[in-house]
Amino acid sequence: NDSPPISCEPMPRRGFRLLSDSPSFADLLITADKADLVVGRSIHADYRIANAQISGTHCTLRLTPSGRLKLTDTSSNGTFVNGREIARFKTVDVRRGSTI
Repeated sequence: NDSPPISCEPMPRRGFRLLSDSPSFADLLITADKADLVVGRSIHADYRIANAQISGTHCTLRLTPSGRLKLTDTSSNGTFVNGREIARFKTVDVRRGSTI
């Protein structure tokens, strides 16, 4: 997997901050202002990763009203959270320190 890992850190009362291990990718703040944040290769993705291993719509991140971060895999190439592959269209919790 050539994609850099992205780690997750909660931001009190604001959402979550995704931190990239690569200088090629910007950090990203996820807040409740937007229902779903799409990560993928497509120019229509909210967080774009130009890498052939990343699907056009790779995964969706959602901050719930209770402040939990959820990830739904929508890729054809697979999405991993903490090294475990997420089944396509399955939603999982992403916790502090998780690696996506």
